[in-house]
Amino acid sequence: PKTDGLILLDRATAAQPLDFFVCFSSVSALLGDLGSGAYAVANRFMDGYARWREAERAQGRRNGRSYSINWPLWATGGMEIAGSDASVFGFSGMQA
Repeated sequence: PKTDGLILLDRATAAQPLDFFVCFSSVSALLGDLGSGAYAVANRFMDGYARWREAERAQGRRNGRSYSINWPLWATGGMEIAGSDASVFGFSGMQA
């Protein structure tokens, strides 16, 4: 759903005079996700898609700068990593 929604949203706004187009990715795109590889791959796709879309903008086929934000670990909101699983990310220096 994350990748399909991104593509459909881009297609639907391709001719719109946007100021920017933002993808809400995850740091899992860079670090991986030991519990959910599909989630990490979907976020990596978003990062690549933003680069592709920015190239399209440079060619005049899209409007608005393209960005992909790699959100870090969250402490609350349903996306948190509980207990000992969080220690897996200790090597990154990140804290939720």
